[in-house]
Amino acid sequence: MEGGEPTSKMDLTTVFDYVGFCGPEIMVFLIIFSLWGRTKYLLFYFVFWLLDWNWLNKQLKMYFKESRPIGYNSNNSETAKYETFKEGHNYGMPSGHASSVFYSLIFLFLCVPGFTPYSMAGILIVAITLFQRFKNKRHSAEQLAAGAVEGAVVANVAHWIASHMIVNGLY
Repeated sequence: MEGGEPTSKMDLTTVFDYVGFCGPEIMVFLIIFSLWGRTKYLLFYFVFWLLDWNWLNKQLKMYFKESRPIGYNSNNSETAKYETFKEGHNYGMPSGHASSVFYSLIFLFLCVPGFTPYSMAGILIVAITLFQRFKNKRHSAEQLAAGAVEGAVVANVAHWIASHMIVNGLY
């Protein structure tokens, strides 16, 4: 720093915060690339992702009404300025981020079994997202686990419906 000018430094912690905060969106792009040739599965992925992310998770939060951990509204990360908790999202149970990233990862594994570069990247994104949400006090471990279960259940339902409709020629 010369002459009192501020420096713009992005350290590894800040990068992880952004990756974790944007984990659901990153997973969407990962799924698009990995399922590009499987248009029917990709369509079901998006329909159920939107239902889970925008509707089901909010309904569950309003049902449980469990507060986020103490300190969740603090400015303890670079991404805190983007976090707005309203319309039920001020509750933490279950974690929408955990639900979304787990939904994406499980759906990917169901459509493309085995370890691929996409699934390996997905596992990394899921781990970073869960760590970021816990470290920055956006969710407790129980809220993250509940979100993961929610996402896994919705992914299995979405894949089951898609598979049966495609196999039976209904779509």
